[in-house]
Amino acid sequence: MDKEFKGLYGPTDDGAGSGEDESGRSVSGFMHHYGWIYQTKLVAEFEGITLDQAFNLPVINFLNDLAYLKAKMEHDNELIRKSYGKN
Repeated sequence: MDKEFKGLYGPTDDGAGSGEDESGRSVSGFMHHYGWIYQTKLVAEFEGITLDQAFNLPVINFLNDLAYLKAKMEHDNELIRKSYGKN
């Protein structure tokens, strides 16, 4: 199942709490320590449910929501980048 959702998570870092994801972008200490709750909050808002309900979603449903939210963010960022003429 991990291979189907590759790219949702950054690298595992046993160090100080920051590192780089697969694209070489920096992963903040905040995301290293609290990313799990931040991502769950995003899914809860997307689903229109409470945080507690989001923690109880079926795993595939939760991962599909994360995949959609990530793809949507990347799409929106691409549109913004194009609007500023940075092909």
